[in-house]
Amino acid sequence: MRLSQPLCRAVRVNPNGRATIDGDRVRDWRTLSDRVTRLASGLAGLHVKPGDRVAILGNNCDTFLELYYAVVWMGAVVVPLNTRLATSEIAFQLDDAGVRILCFTREFIPMVENLRQNGPADRVYVAMDDENIPGGRRSEEHTSELQSRLHLV
Repeated sequence: MRLSQPLCRAVRVNPNGRATIDGDRVRDWRTLSDRVTRLASGLAGLHVKPGDRVAILGNNCDTFLELYYAVVWMGAVVVPLNTRLATSEIAFQLDDAGVRILCFTREFIPMVENLRQNGPADRVYVAMDDENIPGGRRSEEHTSELQSRLHLV
């Protein structure tokens, strides 16, 4: 059984049912599945392949769940990070797991800046927030969904 099967089943059984609630934002299963599919396509634009490690550094939010499903949808490996760890502990986990892409939310920008300065040059850092991240930039070479949802920094 694939980890994405429960999402596929929920879309078949109850496509208009409530899937996530994040503040005032409510999404149904069909919308969640569509966003996951487009995120997976965007990650493919970053050359994520089955078996690649993709870390997520973010608090509990609907975007975390969407990205989690997108990574497993592609056959890549999700590396959820403990948000309460120190920067040095996160750096160790990233290196130990062989993480190629680190996705993060805005509250972790200072930590990510430190990780970028001291981490491997080939690691890709991607902001998960819908809004533009200060100091971030968009990459025209990636899919439009990735550009609208994830921001390369």
